[in-house]
Order: sequence, then structure tokens, then C-alpha cells
Amino acid sequence: YVRGVGLFDVAISPDGNRVAVASGDIRLTGDTWTFQTINLDTGAQEHAFTAPDRVAIQNVGWLDDQRAFYQYGANRLGVSRSAAGNTASRDGVGIVSVGTDRQRVIPDAYGAIAPAVADAGSLRLLGYSDNYRYGFYRIDAGTGAIRRLANVPTDTVGVVVGADSNLAGRIEVEQQTNRWRVFDAGGRVLIEGVSETGQPPEVAGLFPDGRWALLGRLADEERDFLYAFNPADGSREVVGSNPTYDITHTIRDPWTGRVVGYGWTEDYPKQHFFDPELAAISAQVTAMMGDGGYATINSWSRDKRRLILLGEAGEDAGAFYLFEPATRNVRVLRRLNSEIRGAAAMGRRQAISYRARDGVRVPAYLTLPPQGDANLPLVVLVHGGPHARDEFAFDPWAAYLASRGFAVLQPNFRGSTGYGHAWFDAGRGNWGDGVMQHDVSDGVEALIRTGVADRNRVCIVGASYGGYAALAGATLTPELYRCAVSIAGVSDVVRMLDRFARASMGGSSSGTSDWWRLSIGDRRADRPHLEAVSPANLAANVRAPILLMHGSLDSTVPVEQSRLMRDRLQAAGKQVEYIEFEHEQHYFYQLENRARMLQEMGDFVDEHIGAGAQR
Repeated sequence: YVRGVGLFDVAISPDGNRVAVASGDIRLTGDTWTFQTINLDTGAQEHAFTAPDRVAIQNVGWLDDQRAFYQYGANRLGVSRSAAGNTASRDGVGIVSVGTDRQRVIPDAYGAIAPAVADAGSLRLLGYSDNYRYGFYRIDAGTGAIRRLANVPTDTVGVVVGADSNLAGRIEVEQQTNRWRVFDAGGRVLIEGVSETGQPPEVAGLFPDGRWALLGRLADEERDFLYAFNPADGSREVVGSNPTYDITHTIRDPWTGRVVGYGWTEDYPKQHFFDPELAAISAQVTAMMGDGGYATINSWSRDKRRLILLGEAGEDAGAFYLFEPATRNVRVLRRLNSEIRGAAAMGRRQAISYRARDGVRVPAYLTLPPQGDANLPLVVLVHGGPHARDEFAFDPWAAYLASRGFAVLQPNFRGSTGYGHAWFDAGRGNWGDGVMQHDVSDGVEALIRTGVADRNRVCIVGASYGGYAALAGATLTPELYRCAVSIAGVSDVVRMLDRFARASMGGSSSGTSDWWRLSIGDRRADRPHLEAVSPANLAANVRAPILLMHGSLDSTVPVEQSRLMRDRLQAAGKQVEYIEFEHEQHYFYQLENRARMLQEMGDFVDEHIGAGAQR
């Protein structure tokens, strides 16, 4: 249940003869991220290279049939360089020459690799070079030389790469005013606006006709759309939308860089292709998978005779597949969790909805244990964010808990993303005693009414915001839960807002402060309410045992949040267990820590609502 993090990306070569695979193993003593090339005709591993220490490979691709690349970044693991004891390794690019066993590592080149590489043997990216000059850069794959092609202001948050792989435009955000602007290469303002947090629409590539792909909301649309924008005359057209769900990303041809489709998530991930050939292949793949799984197209050879799929087929935990449309041949390249297969290991997963107290239907996922459908011990597993969402695809935490005999409810409460902005906005200012928490509680009551869950055996579990929701459940509705587990959770929302406000001093990250103020509340005007929904202030209300787990190096939710909750619970004479993971960050990337965290969680829940628990 912890190894899926170790396989990160797979990409096929232009001629379709090889794949590049990024995989890793994160340990307490160091991180090993391996970049491999595999011959698809023989199945043999041709080369294996290791990324610099204490970094993670972020994505992989190919320059040509013989040269592949990976982008790496020390910060993807969330481990600060000083804490990791490594100040030499930053972010950069590795370029592998397959035929010569040669690897060129180019450090200190930070940014998203441009999807279009028009001239063979070079990459384009936005970021800084080894002297920290911010700009738009070209990396020569042969010499490793980094050339700055254009200066850009430091408030630039994205660039548009043109057909010639040069800078065609850029996006900037003024942190103090939350005004965003999209410029062309000459500095002319094409579009501008003001958003509550300074969030601009994403310029997500170019269409084959030269129009720009804009993703998001340009006015007050209910959902995120995909627009085709003409920089010459400012006209725009909606080319991608869904009546229920937000469009979340574009799909680009790896060899031309052009936008050929877009994607969104219903229960499973979905794709729509403008390119007729890819649309036909996608329909073929969807028909093959049937109702028992899903597959999305991840990359393809230049002639589209071979494609890489990512998906789940039947009762497995996901895999990368090689698909050949001409013969309809599908074979597994790499499984994400090879040992996890079947209902005994994964549980039985259902997409459901239930009626909240105000009549609104809340979408959710229910994972049942291998045996039993009624009067089950229930774990409510609350997602983080809170502005994120759960999906129907394999979830290792839900599967692990189901394999131990628990029903698992994952509600996409109001405030979750993907369902349009009305659903998202409904969660604002509703931490603790509002609809975000009520939707969770109402899901428990719905499963009790239908006989699925045993009222006397319910536990609430979550990480990050989900950890806050677990503590809020234990303090604001203590009659509902027999135990609670908070992993890297918030216990004092006023302190968190104060921290965001301090971080934004000088305007460097005021958008972040605005984001959380709108989500949680104003730390001054709403202070009495925020104090009233901070679990650390409500320890006296607790009736159930609580398990707190936190990483000592957490830079997202400081470990002091869990330490404070521990101290308040102990002072109130409540039953609390506290585990602090040294050298660990917010997302528990180290596999040993992730395994221990799941084991401790499972054992704690089993002790209090499992078969042997005291009734």
C-alpha cells in the first residue's frame, strides 16, 4: 500500500522502440530515483541512471530516438535542503544518451520543461540559471550550455512557448493587487483581470492553428472551461467544457507541443481529443476497458503505432500499459502496486451519493471490506486540501483499511474541487461548524440509517485538512465517533492564518494569504468564530481516544499544530497517542514512514472499533 509512490512517469520514444521510466525509493538514509530506458521489442533494460542525491525525478521525455531527459527537483519531496544536509543539489535536468551510456546532469535550471522542442537537441524552460537570473532559457543537450533567451520580470508565473520554441508570451501576477496580465512577446497586454487570490487563467499550450489554450475562468463562468484565444485580435472561443465537472488540463502532442485534447475527472479520469486519430484510439481503449476500469492515453510514438496508457483494469491497483492499436495488443509495462490485487486486498469500491441535512446530494466513495455489507465498523476518511477531491480510482488508504475489515467512506463535501465553482465556493468560511464538516457528519448518519454502518463503531481519519476535520469531528460532534486519527492536521486555525499572514509580508505570497483567508475566514474580523472551531481550544469536549501523527520537518502544517493538540488533550486528561516522525515532511514521502503511519493508523482504528474492541 506504500509502493505506488515509487513509480512516477513513463514516456515512449519518437520511434516507439523504447520507453523511459522514472522510479524511486525514498528512505530515511537517502533517496534513490532511477531513470531507466527499456527496449520494447526485447523487454530488456538497456540503461539505468541515478538522479542526484536527495532529489526526485519529476517528469521524463525524449529529445529524439537516442536521447531522453528527466527533470528533477529537490523540493518535490518537501524536504528543505538545509534539513536534508545537502546544499549542493538544487533543481535541474538530466539528459541521457542511450547509445553511449552517457548521462549529463545540468543543475540549477529550475522550471517546467517546455512541451515543444522545435530544434532537436535542446530544451526550453522558465526559471533561473546557476547565477539565479530569472528568465527564459535554452539548454543545449549536447554541451549542457544554458543560454538565456529572454529576460522576464520576477512576477512572471508562466510563459507561452511559440511554434519556433521561442518566447511568445508570458503571464504575470501583481501580488499586492491580485491583478493578472497576459502579454505577448513584445510586451503588449492581451488579457487582464483581477481575481480574489491573483490566480490567472492557465496558458496551457498552443492549438495547431496557432491560437492559445486558456484554461480556467475568464469571467464568472460556473466551471473551468478550455478556451481557444487568438492573440492577434483578442477573440476567444470555448472549445472544452462539461455540464457538471471542471476541465482540469490540456493534452499536448509530445512531438509538436500542440494541444490535441483535454481532460477532466468524473469518477474516473476522462479525456477528449480534437485529433481524429487519437479520438478513435481513445474510443477503442475505452471500449476495451469496459465498466470495470479505465485507461487514459499518457504518451505515444510519433506515428501513433504504440501508445502508453495509464489506468486500472478490473481488480488491480493501476499500471502503465503498452497499447498497439493495429493489433489491439495490450501488455503491462509496470504495475503501480504489483502485490495488491483482488477484493481481499482492495475491498469493494462503490460510487455513491447521500442527502445532506439541507437536501443537497453529496458525492462520495464507499469501499467495503471483502466480506459483509451491513452493520460494519466505519472509517470516515476525509481528504486534504480542503480544496481537492477524492476519485474512484485506487486509493491505498481506503484499500488498506478495507482489507482490515472496515467500511470506508470518502465524501467529496462542499468545498471540494472539480464539481464547479458553486460547489467549491460553498465551502468558504465553513470549517468546523459549516457545510464542509456537516457534509462529513451527514455521510456517517446516512450509512447508519441504511444499515451499512454500526453507530457504535465509527472512527474519523484524515491528513492535513482531513486531520483538522478528524479533530473537529472529535471535538464538535464527539457523540458520533469512537476514535479519531489526525495526520499532519491543523488544530488552531488562528495560528495557521497568522502564519500565512506573516509569510505574505512584503507581498511575496499575498495570494496564498488571500486564498486561506477566503477559505477559513479573516483572522481579525472572524477571530471569535475561528477560536470556537479550533480543536485545540475544545479539548475538554473530547470523548474518544485520539491518535496524532506529524512529520518534524512539515513546512505546510507546522508540527507545532499537533504538539499543541497533544498538550491540550493531556492537560484535559484525555486519551491521546502522539507519534512524531523525524526528518519527515507533510506528504510522508519516505516509504518507511509511510508504511509505519499506515500500520499505526490501522492498529489504532482496529483497537477501538475493530472486532476486538470494547463495546
